[in-house]
Amino acid sequence: MGGVIFYTGLHFLRRERIPAVPVVRAEEREIRPRILATGRVKPAREELVRARLSGLLTELYVKEGDRVEAGQALARVETEEAAAQAREAEALESRSRLGGELETREARAALAEASARYEEAAREYDRLLALYREEAAPRQTLDQALHSLVVAEAAYRAARERLSLLPALQESQVASTRAGREAAELRLSRGTVAAFGPGTVLEVLARPGALLSPGDPVVRLGDIARVEVEVFLSEEDVGLIRPGDKVRVSARSAPGREFAGVVSRVGLVARVPPGPENLEAPEEGRVPVYVSIPSAGGQLRPGVTAEVEIAPGIARSLAIPAPAVFRREGKTYVYVRGEGSILELRQVATGPRDDRYVAITSGLREGEEVVLEPRRPGLREGVRVRPLPQVLSGESRRK
Repeated sequence: MGGVIFYTGLHFLRRERIPAVPVVRAEEREIRPRILATGRVKPAREELVRARLSGLLTELYVKEGDRVEAGQALARVETEEAAAQAREAEALESRSRLGGELETREARAALAEASARYEEAAREYDRLLALYREEAAPRQTLDQALHSLVVAEAAYRAARERLSLLPALQESQVASTRAGREAAELRLSRGTVAAFGPGTVLEVLARPGALLSPGDPVVRLGDIARVEVEVFLSEEDVGLIRPGDKVRVSARSAPGREFAGVVSRVGLVARVPPGPENLEAPEEGRVPVYVSIPSAGGQLRPGVTAEVEIAPGIARSLAIPAPAVFRREGKTYVYVRGEGSILELRQVATGPRDDRYVAITSGLREGEEVVLEPRRPGLREGVRVRPLPQVLSGESRRK
């Protein structure tokens, strides 16, 4: 009798240890996506003005905040090296012309010599052929003469062809050296670092006395009257938006203000964004999205942090509450209450989401029940659970 009581009590304790968890059914719903992201304000047009030749930066004509026009001189790089290159290129062009004339004279002399040898070999062959026909010369001697004639003719043809090709070859060489001279002269003229277009000096990147190489940045220019925010979105979120979607933008640097923006363009290539924006999933590439803010009116400074809220529009899809979804090792999962209330770990693909719900595009069927709080201690695949009836009834009344 005591053994029966012990078994019954143990069974009761085990039954009581079954975790009670809230579950919800997957149902079709309207999703009103709201994509939130943090980004940096950038000028809508920005350019780095770079040095175009090697040398010392000797003059700097602008400072941060200056307004400049297209073609305006911003700085000056010492041009002594470029001048030396131009002089050397001019001398090389001159030598190329003189060398071509000498080569032509040599080719003409070689042709004359080859022609004389060819004529001499032809005469010798004709003489031996006549003797051979009179049986006054052996066949071997005639064959040797014929071989000499063939060799002399080949040499003559080669010399003639070389002379005929020389003008084109020499012109090509002269053109190459001329191009080198013109390029050197162009480099000489590039000592002035000038603005390509109008803008504001955002940053001075080189100071007088700096030794610059071609391509080194000197000044960063931008149009601060027109700004945009660059944000990085996940592959899931970026599939929901299109250029033209409306955006709300706010920034701590402009407290109390909200700016109307629009998605201007979506990047073509995903990449790992710089800074802390990608700390949650550093292994995942994200797609850059650019939000233009026509109404900023100079109130948002380039470089400040901005919060954006993108509203892509309404979508209807199979959905579950967002807390039911969790990520593990870069993949998205839910716990499904299966037969016998046994938990099944199920990988799913998600779509648009709003404040409460996330769309499920694959991995779930309508009516299946998922755990609302999957991160509760002790929950894992294969565990038997007891669904909380009040959550199920509440979801049923909303169907």
